[in-house]
Amino acid sequence: MVTNMAKKENNNKILEYLKSHSQATEDEIAKDLNINVVEVLDSLITMEKEGLLKSIPVPD
Repeated sequence: MVTNMAKKENNNKILEYLKSHSQATEDEIAKDLNINVVEVLDSLITMEKEGLLKSIPVPD
């Protein structure tokens, strides 16, 4: 279980990372930030719902 504080810290790290890696996949974010991919996905979904970021489809 990730605490709210850790989740907020992850969100901040992810937002900061995305400023310079706007096309990063969740796997790349997880690897580069050393955060579990499930936690990355959880953060991304939460932040997208809050309107902080927008996901873009990846071409095949």
